[in-house]
Amino acid sequence: MQPLPSWAGEGICVGTEGNADDLHGNITRLRKGFSAPITSVWLQDWVGSMALPWGEGLRWQWEPSSSPYGDWAAFVRDLYEKEGIRTLSYINPMLRQLDAPYEGEESMYAYANRRGYFVQLDDHTVWTGYANASLIDLTNPAAVEWYKQVIISMLEGGVSGWMCDFAEALPIPSSPYSGSAAQLKNNYPLMWAKLN
Repeated sequence: MQPLPSWAGEGICVGTEGNADDLHGNITRLRKGFSAPITSVWLQDWVGSMALPWGEGLRWQWEPSSSPYGDWAAFVRDLYEKEGIRTLSYINPMLRQLDAPYEGEESMYAYANRRGYFVQLDDHTVWTGYANASLIDLTNPAAVEWYKQVIISMLEGGVSGWMCDFAEALPIPSSPYSGSAAQLKNNYPLMWAKLN
């Protein structure tokens, strides 16, 4: 594993949610209350949020078209250039069923589903859980290559790092592209970490 960059130990990382105004208000309040510099912010809601059965949750379509921060790349760039604050984001190996366009015509979920990139149950239907989300099948080389590009696109938005989450969700029983779910259950998190 690579060592953390030096800036990670030179101040605090603020985890916050909301929008650009909320973030700037939180930064102002924290700067008044702490002597340590703010070196970064972690914005897990960079993709926007939505109503879920248990409350508010993230959209899990890993592109910023619905970002509450406006033009995401410009926001990240301005935060660093004007405030000296780096941005960290969030991603996991699941996609929600949304109608938001991806690649100009369909949702990211529909794109992945049409190509067989999701973990399937034994009856060959796509596993769906966590409020209409499905898990990318990391045993499928084509799915891995595509999701790698999703992560690269996130990085091209200017973020300095991210949290990779939720790799514990591989359902048993299921029929992954390669191997058995029982064999992969403990390896799936390692595969997810390696992809990141």
